[in-house]
Amino acid sequence: MPTKKRFEQLMTSIETITTQLEGEQTDLETSLKLFRQGQALIVEARERLQELEHEFNIVTTSSPVDETPQQQS
Repeated sequence: MPTKKRFEQLMTSIETITTQLEGEQTDLETSLKLFRQGQALIVEARERLQELEHEFNIVTTSSPVDETPQQQS
């Protein structure tokens, strides 16, 4: 099973593609290829973010923090 990319890695890849697309030296065919890669990365990043949010919600709701200070004897 392939390992999932970290969210930060996905965002870095998206930023790199965006920078390349903004450059005036990228030909049309390359631009289209980069655009498609960027779209796929965005879908993957959204899915990863949803997974992370779900994990965060589980951790924060299943581990209640006792906010009352402990009195020392």
